[in-house]
Amino acid sequence: LVDSYLALANALRQRGYRVVLHGYDWRKPIADSVAGLIGVISDALAQAKTIGKPVHAIVHSMGGVLIRRTFAKDLTLWSAWSAQPGDPRVIMLGTPNKGSHAVTLLLTGRDKFFRQLSFLDLRHSQAELLKIASQFQGVLELLPVDPNENGDEIRQAETWTGYKAGDTGSDWPTPPANVLAQSRTVWNDLAAHDPLIGDERLIYVAGMAPQTPAKARVIDGRFELLGTPAGDGRVPWASGIPQVCAENGRVYYVDAAHGDLPKTREAF
Repeated sequence: LVDSYLALANALRQRGYRVVLHGYDWRKPIADSVAGLIGVISDALAQAKTIGKPVHAIVHSMGGVLIRRTFAKDLTLWSAWSAQPGDPRVIMLGTPNKGSHAVTLLLTGRDKFFRQLSFLDLRHSQAELLKIASQFQGVLELLPVDPNENGDEIRQAETWTGYKAGDTGSDWPTPPANVLAQSRTVWNDLAAHDPLIGDERLIYVAGMAPQTPAKARVIDGRFELLGTPAGDGRVPWASGIPQVCAENGRVYYVDAAHGDLPKTREAF
C-alpha cells in the first residue's frame, strides 16, 4: 500500500516539502488509530514552529475520516494546527465523509478486488474470508450514514437479513449485529465534535469512474445495488464532498478512480 503514496511523497519532496507518511490499521476501530496520529501531528507542529512554516495534511479515503476524528478528539491539537501561519490546509483525496456503499459491495461478495484476492488464498473460501472481513469494525464504520444512501437502516441486522434473502444463490455471511451497532459511534462523535468538516481551509479532490455504488434496495424480492456516474468508483460525490468545499470552490476533479487518486502524476 505504501507504494501507492510514494510518487506523491517524492513529488512533494522535490518541491521542498518535508514529508511524513503515516499508516494505520484499517481493520480496527478508527478511534484506536487516533493516538498515533495525534503524536505524528504534534511532532510535525513542533518541528514546523522552529522554521515558521505550516503543517499541511494530505489524506486519502479512510484517512480523511481518521484526521476528522483526531481533531474532534483533541481540540487543543486542532487549535494548535489552526493557529499556524501560512494558511495550513487539509487536502482530502476521495474521503467517504458520510460512508460508502463500497463496504456493501465488499460484504456481499461483489467487490472485484476482494474476489481476486480470495483466489490467491488456497486455505479459505470467499465466504470464510468475508466472514472475517465482516467482523472488522474499521470496515463496518465506513458503511453509509447519509439517509439518501441507506444510512438510516444499514446498521440494523434485519436490513442485512433482507439483503441476503433477496440475493439468490449468495453465500456471504451477514455482519454481526453488535459490530454493526458499534460502527455508528464514530459518526455520532463526528457529528458532535468535528471542527474540520466545516473549515474553509479544507480542500477536496474528487475522482471519476463510470459507476459508483450509491444505494441498496430490495425490490420484488431481489437485492440490488444502484450506481451513479457522479463518483470515483467507491465514494459518490454527493456524500463525499463537504458542503464547505462545494460552496467555496475548493473541489477539484481528477480523471482517476478512487484507488488511483494519490498516484495520478498528472494531478500533482
